[in-house]
Amino acid sequence: MQPPPDETPAQHTARQKRELDAQRHSDEIDEDIKQERAEAKKQRGVIKVLLLGQSESGKSTTLKNFRMQYAKGEWSAERCGWRAVVQLNVVRCITTILRVLTEEMNGDSPVDSEDDRTSAGQDSSDEESLKDDMKALWDDKTVRLALKRRKLQLPDSVNFFLKDLDRIATRNYVVTDQDIVRARLRTVGIQEHRLFFERGPWGQARFSPISVFDQRLEEDSRVNRLEDSINLWTSICSSKLLAKTQLILFLNKCDLLRKKLKRGVRVNQYLPSYGDRPNEVNPVIRYFRDKFKEIQKQCSPEPRTTYIYPTTVTDTEGTITTLESVRDGVLRENLTTSQLI
Repeated sequence: MQPPPDETPAQHTARQKRELDAQRHSDEIDEDIKQERAEAKKQRGVIKVLLLGQSESGKSTTLKNFRMQYAKGEWSAERCGWRAVVQLNVVRCITTILRVLTEEMNGDSPVDSEDDRTSAGQDSSDEESLKDDMKALWDDKTVRLALKRRKLQLPDSVNFFLKDLDRIATRNYVVTDQDIVRARLRTVGIQEHRLFFERGPWGQARFSPISVFDQRLEEDSRVNRLEDSINLWTSICSSKLLAKTQLILFLNKCDLLRKKLKRGVRVNQYLPSYGDRPNEVNPVIRYFRDKFKEIQKQCSPEPRTTYIYPTTVTDTEGTITTLESVRDGVLRENLTTSQLI
């Protein structure tokens, strides 16, 4: 726009200031638009994965495997901090066993294995002696019988740690990835983690430990743990908010299922619907897979793909292979839906 022919110097200065202010404001708007577009483009590549499941179903363990594989820098930086957690797991297990033995000898009622209090024993600087005492306690057959009689549910990792005390119960102990995967640190509230994958989308992952068909919830002893998992799965499949979400179900703790069946525990004693099927790992897994798949088909508001995998998430290599398979499957499904293949 041409300036007025009779513009005074003062008017010229004021006009230039207005034009500069307008240009600055326009540049700010352009920058905001640019940032919003960049953020929108970034968000299109963000896939939210919701890990759901009851206590001790394997959520945290799977997240560790995710981070171990896809956030190696952060994982390495955090590794040394898990040393104390692993050793605390050992101390809590030993303390719980000692409390149960005390109750056994006194004839009192069972104690809560989740009590986080630790009893202060006799102070001793003889670490080697303490380590030997812990090993002798865990290896004692009478102790094992007492724990079995009390039906104490110790953490799944107890045998892994206590049989390796020569390595763990030392000052120069160096924590390994397998130790961290098995270490138990109670999750409080909702946690958010950001991971960067090279490619491929994900869906919503659920966990159902299938080895717990004969166990009760710690918070409500009237409810069977597997029944609780089935109820949770039914609620998720029925949710209209998740109607367009791809579902991934991990039938976890197959290793514990195998050990339990090997001991002679019969599934049909706890699940009459299992009938006279073979009391073996593969038929049991197939039964649970079909049951969860049927629930998904009946309860989903609209048809969708569901991936169901038997897993043992403490097996890091096997879990990573499963995660890669799931990711590739979800990727193929999305490409098919987008008519790209």
